[in-house]
Amino acid sequence: MKNRREMKRKDARPACRAAAPLIFDYACGTGEFEPGQVALLKRHLAGCLKCSKAAGDIRSVAGLLRSASEVRKNVPARLS
Repeated sequence: MKNRREMKRKDARPACRAAAPLIFDYACGTGEFEPGQVALLKRHLAGCLKCSKAAGDIRSVAGLLRSASEVRKNVPARLS
């Protein structure tokens, strides 16, 4: 029997499956993209609530991690 994640991935729209590998790097600002990929991804995110939400969630977590990293840099060595 397939697990839930495999079933979801298989049922995803082709455009979502194509966008999925790019969303993390795009949302974190860490990716290197081929010409035109960002425009296609932005267009997809504008029209796909599920992928747009995923990108927003990733952005939020990445921002929290960056903030935590900055706070840690400012903690005196004896407290870290």
